[in-house]
Amino acid sequence: MKQLILPALLALALLLPACDRNEANPGEVAIVNGTPITLKQPQSVHDSLILSGDNPNRSVDALRAEYGSVLSEMIIQELVVQELERKKMSVTPEEMAAFEEELLQDFPPEGFERMLLEESIDVDMWRASLFRRLSMEKFNSQVLRPQVSITAEEVEGYYLKHQDEFKIPERINFVQFSSLIKDQVVSAAEQFRKKQDPAAIQARFQNMSIRMVIMREDRLAPELISALAKLKPGDASAPMELNGEYVTIVLLGTEKSRLPSREEMYSRIEATILEDKIQSVFQQWLERKVEKSSIKVSRHLLPDNLR
Repeated sequence: MKQLILPALLALALLLPACDRNEANPGEVAIVNGTPITLKQPQSVHDSLILSGDNPNRSVDALRAEYGSVLSEMIIQELVVQELERKKMSVTPEEMAAFEEELLQDFPPEGFERMLLEESIDVDMWRASLFRRLSMEKFNSQVLRPQVSITAEEVEGYYLKHQDEFKIPERINFVQFSSLIKDQVVSAAEQFRKKQDPAAIQARFQNMSIRMVIMREDRLAPELISALAKLKPGDASAPMELNGEYVTIVLLGTEKSRLPSREEMYSRIEATILEDKIQSVFQQWLERKVEKSSIKVSRHLLPDNLR
């Protein structure tokens, strides 16, 4: 749902001037239809987004903008939570427990608790954040998605309109042998040209790396481009120095530029159209919801032009 949240922040910011912006109670930075959001909530999210190497001396305006962005996102999430509750579709304790268990599978025993302690993360704030995340996902899949449909004609039209974007450029196919020992790459390339199996060559030269490469020419190092230009399929280059190693390449061939078929692109096109349509439905829902809601925001987190 993150792709829905980010554009919606702008819509919310544009609609906030019409909202009641009276001071909230101490410790509260916003009230959404009677439900308070305390300073601790956006503060917890904000702190989790700050990298350890981030500049701690940010200006007051920069901090206000960062907190305002986090708060806007939390207001949107609260509106979604309330909508799910109204529809009697709220995230259940069982759904929370299942998702939490899935996340904890990536940690060793007691590793999760240790991580929370080391990162100074409040477990209640973490679970609240998890609840909002699940609510957004449920809203997307069970409320927004059923409102959207895609026809074969739409997919066909998108395919015809965006063919230039789908075109796969010409790519060069070659094998790269890299080692700190010059004679190894020369010998390995020669053995490969004699149809020896790359796995057998790798076993013979364990300190050498063998890479099968299929890549556009403009993504390659200049040294490789220059060497490839001199080769025919099946030829091996002279050894060259690259990134502190000796490198030899064997050209296998060139894959011509081509346009994928409709069948190859169908799922990708369908996903793109689906995302755009869901975004549009969400944006319309948000605008209506904000207009009908009572949202009070602390003036301290509003931009200067809205205070």
